[in-house]
Amino acid sequence: MTVTEPTPLHPRSQPPFHQMVREIVGSDVEQATVDRITAVHAAELRQKDTQLDSYRRSEADAHAQHWVSWRMLEFVQSTMSQQLRRAAQLHARCEQSATIIANVRRLVDDAQNAGRPVSVVDLQLCLSLLDVRPVLPQTMLAIVPDHAYTCGVFEGNADGAPVTYRFPYYGVALVTTNTEPERITEPCFMAGERILTASAIGQQMGVTLKTYE
Repeated sequence: MTVTEPTPLHPRSQPPFHQMVREIVGSDVEQATVDRITAVHAAELRQKDTQLDSYRRSEADAHAQHWVSWRMLEFVQSTMSQQLRRAAQLHARCEQSATIIANVRRLVDDAQNAGRPVSVVDLQLCLSLLDVRPVLPQTMLAIVPDHAYTCGVFEGNADGAPVTYRFPYYGVALVTTNTEPERITEPCFMAGERILTASAIGQQMGVTLKTYE
């Protein structure tokens, strides 16, 4: 009888087991018996390979789950750190804003008591105490107690094109087509993530802001 090699069920089933079985049992055993033994052996090996593959998949899943958990932990830690830094920055900004308002309020009180407008020199001195160094060119406007909020750096021209008044101690700019800053009725500023109108700032400063028509 011609012995034919069966199709291997798995790469691990090579070398052909029926040849090994034939060598062990001898040539007197029927081929059907050899085939049966070979099939049983191949089935056992296939079962072991299946178990091994399952273990490898479980190990890979566990590794992936661990990696995802670790990445999530890193993300949470990073987010918390960012939030803490942001909270600290906002707290420092609020403290600086409160100090600025208090200093400007004192500046306004001194000017009111002396019956004079607030000069650029006074404002520059007030801001220098806070280690704030805004650029104060000749176009810096002098402010008076009625509209202290109009102090800003003028940028642009006077031909009706949009101009910008920058308020360095608030870190933002007001853009308007009105080239007369004393006629600005309600400029807005950013305080952290809040938008404050001039009236709200005036209320915080304890002064009544004059409204121009």
